Amino acid sequence: MKRKIRKKYRMSIIYVLLFLIGITFVSTYRGIKYPGFEEHKSSVYEYKKLSNINYEVLLKPNIVYNNSSLPEGQIYVTEFVDYLDAHFRYEFMGEKSSEIKGEYKIIAEVKGYTIENKEEKDIWTKEYTLLNSTEFSEIGKRILIEEKVSIDLDKYNEFVKLVTSESKIGLNSKLIVSMIINMDVTTDHGKVQETINPTLVIPLNVGYFSIDNLGTIYDVGSIDEIKNVKLPVEKQLILTYVIILVIFISVLISMKFLTTNGDEDDNVLKIIKMIFKQHGNRLVAITNELDTTYENMYSVKGIEDLVKIADEVEKPIIYKYRNNIKEILEFYVLDSPSIYVFDLNQALEADNRVIVESKSNS
Repeated sequence: MKRKIRKKYRMSIIYVLLFLIGITFVSTYRGIKYPGFEEHKSSVYEYKKLSNINYEVLLKPNIVYNNSSLPEGQIYVTEFVDYLDAHFRYEFMGEKSSEIKGEYKIIAEVKGYTIENKEEKDIWTKEYTLLNSTEFSEIGKRILIEEKVSIDLDKYNEFVKLVTSESKIGLNSKLIVSMIINMDVTTDHGKVQETINPTLVIPLNVGYFSIDNLGTIYDVGSIDEIKNVKLPVEKQLILTYVIILVIFISVLISMKFLTTNGDEDDNVLKIIKMIFKQHGNRLVAITNELDTTYENMYSVKGIEDLVKIADEVEKPIIYKYRNNIKEILEFYVLDSPSIYVFDLNQALEADNRVIVESKSNS
């Protein structure tokens, strides 16, 4: 005996089934014919670069120190300093032979500056050349650049005093000594362009000072090659599509010859669907298991509370993807070291109903 369903509902179900059958058929065809591509990135040329500056402070004869020089990392009395010897070293190492060329120079910049809102603002700059531009070119895996320069502090301190006297402006001042290296590395897989400037920063026009050594740099890099690799046909996915297609067709036949009333969604399913309908733009599905071992875990009473938290910390709401939507019962917001969770089962156990916005307000 056939049971009756209102016509508009029955036709709606049939149309939806026809649409789903069409989508599933197309998905099955595309899954077999066009399984897709995946980007594979691999390194074809790797390199590393290392720079450092060693310096020694040479002293004038004085009543304090018996030594003629002081090592790095000390505090130095300006009146006792004769000059500095600075040793610049830069090394580039590639995994394969390549053409390495470029140029370098060493300059000294005297800067007068002021500090506003905790930021330095240069007022004037005077540049000196300590080593003229020098070109280099090598074929190989490695290049090493080493240069030594002497830095006469009295010369730069006197210049600062002269500028202060003529400008009538008292400013902070410093000496910046830099090796500026511009390098091109041409390989069989492309070009690497590097610019590096290891630097010493020395305060000027002060009674004593320490030196900021900004010359120690270690870095690695690579030239990467990206290939699109065709993926194999996902047999399990195709089988799933076929099963779904058979199910849809079976349901359609049943609707055609055995008109039946379907049970209404139970309360849990309705709530889950409402969550996805109202907050789908905030939800992110993940396929792997979620790590919940956070320092702080907080449970919230309702999905609206979780939405407020997500908006406050500007994070998405995450859930574990399930084939059966009724199994999606936990939603999370991750804000290390804290994790916030809404558990639908716990919410229903604590309260027989969960307050959600009515469909008329959605």
